[in-house]
Amino acid sequence: MQSSKRITPIPISDQNNFERLVSTKNREYIREFVLDDYITTDNYVDSLPIDCRLFGTKIFEIKNKDATNAIKFKILACTDPVFGWTEIKGETSLAAGLKTYEWDTEPWAYVKIQVCSAVSATPAKVDAMIACLN
Repeated sequence: MQSSKRITPIPISDQNNFERLVSTKNREYIREFVLDDYITTDNYVDSLPIDCRLFGTKIFEIKNKDATNAIKFKILACTDPVFGWTEIKGETSLAAGLKTYEWDTEPWAYVKIQVCSAVSATPAKVDAMIACLN
């Protein structure tokens, strides 16, 4: 007998910015909005950092929601903030209206995204999400 399962992807609700799923086999998946409708400035600003110590795979999604202005972003990680943050994805431009993703499997303890305006005094609106899977 064959069963047909229908999967319907669901967004994180407006009341929350974090989701955590755990399977009966102790597989875990988290995703969190680290920037939500953030308006960029001329200087890099940190997103919310994510504790990813128990996760092997990390995905970083950045979406430039602005219709005309580009942004720049970096991805940083550390094993301990006392030792400082390491740039694991160098400065990258993202044109208006586009989105991109990066992924990482190194054993970092914490990760974050930094964003800023690509051109001085031309802010843009950005969403960013980090998801982790063990």
